[in-house]
Amino acid sequence: MSKQLWKPGNMLYPLPAVLVSCGDKAGNYNVLTVAWTGTICSDPAMVYVSVRKNRYSHHMLEETGEFYINLTTEALAFATDYCGVKSGKDLNKFEEMHLTPEMGMLSWAPMIKESPVCIACEVVRIEELGSHDMFIANVKGVYADEAYMVGAEAVHYALADKSGVMVTLERTSDAPYKCTCGEVALDLVANNEQKVPLSWITKQANYVTDEFINYARPLILGEVEVPMKDGLPDYVRLDLTKGRI
Repeated sequence: MSKQLWKPGNMLYPLPAVLVSCGDKAGNYNVLTVAWTGTICSDPAMVYVSVRKNRYSHHMLEETGEFYINLTTEALAFATDYCGVKSGKDLNKFEEMHLTPEMGMLSWAPMIKESPVCIACEVVRIEELGSHDMFIANVKGVYADEAYMVGAEAVHYALADKSGVMVTLERTSDAPYKCTCGEVALDLVANNEQKVPLSWITKQANYVTDEFINYARPLILGEVEVPMKDGLPDYVRLDLTKGRI
């Protein structure tokens, strides 16, 4: 079968749709869906996003020169679609999609707390290409959920046919809190009880010490929202007789 010659066009599909979050110097935030994005250099780490001049976020990117690329998940699929068709001029997309702006290393742009990986970017050049302006940026740092880190590492182990070990999180810094993935032999932790050191219990044996609180604080920050129904917590109930929730 012969080929047909079409007019010039972008046929690189599927493309990674990401949520780009940004802000201006007045303290306003916005989030938009971007498909024209990707890696352009590995050392130094550099990325780009291409945005139309008439997009509400364009002036924010131009004004502050910073943004986050927030990777999406199945749970963020609706928000990703919504933020691509609605404009921040008309509404607050963070509030509408129940997304949480969270500040990190950048001065003006927030990352999206619900995203498993947030890439902090600093614009070094803007290329005016035509329909879109390309914001070329250095990657200043990457925020990754610990659950994502452990899961990704476990997948690498499985693909390498490596077994008999458990992926661990090893703390490398307390202030700021940082950790990296490690491993431990499974037979050292399976069915074993890890006790709290006695040095973390007060002499009166009725509370924990400041040392323990400082250690645990990064692990317990945040608030858990318990779903309520008729004034009572609405917990999931497991029906063992039917084998389903």
